[in-house]
Amino acid sequence: MKKILLLFICINLNAQIVLQKADNLLSTGNYQDALVILDNEQEQTFEILNKKGNIYQQIGNYTKAINQYEKALILNNSIKTKENLGKCYQKNNKSDKAILLFEEVLIANNQNSLLKYHLAKLYKSKKDFKKAKLLFKSLIETDNTNPNYYYYLGSAYLNLKEKDSAKIQFLSAIKNDSTHFKSLYNLAKQYRKVDKYRKLRKQFKNKLPKFNNDTFPLYPAKLEVGLIPIDCM
Repeated sequence: MKKILLLFICINLNAQIVLQKADNLLSTGNYQDALVILDNEQEQTFEILNKKGNIYQQIGNYTKAINQYEKALILNNSIKTKENLGKCYQKNNKSDKAILLFEEVLIANNQNSLLKYHLAKLYKSKKDFKKAKLLFKSLIETDNTNPNYYYYLGSAYLNLKEKDSAKIQFLSAIKNDSTHFKSLYNLAKQYRKVDKYRKLRKQFKNKLPKFNNDTFPLYPAKLEVGLIPIDCM
């Protein structure tokens, strides 16, 4: 029993030395030699496999990063490694696998707002707008100053055919950031589809520009949130 314990201690100490050498090389940007040192280590511990996954992820070699993270998870069911593996799956266009991992990680840590944001956008890309809507609502409860959350929530509402709710979210985005072009653009598009804009043009004696097939002026959206004073029209 003592021999097994001593062997375990020696393996871990050696792994720590190897990891330190790799970190020293990485601090100078020499990831190639760091990978050589890690690959040459006989005992491929969780820490070494995870470190190699980190390096491959940082340099954009997501296929190799996935390979290392999957091996690492056999040795240690690390939540952070699962999150990183999910991000690599996402980069490699394996959205379904990424979603499953992100959902699992969020069960363990529901306060991870960055991951919620990743997952919500993944739901949106998969056209699961109901799930996306719920997550963006949750994100707004955590941070009601981020215009992107309102924009994506508005976009989800649009896809769910809830146009009035979408307009409210685009307006909220603009109130937090008056230069948020995507929200201004989408709000202007909503005016384009109804007669309200024509009425606005009459109200301001046709000083607002006409819509054409190529452009959507942002005036209606800006008027709605009071960003253009009437005496400037």
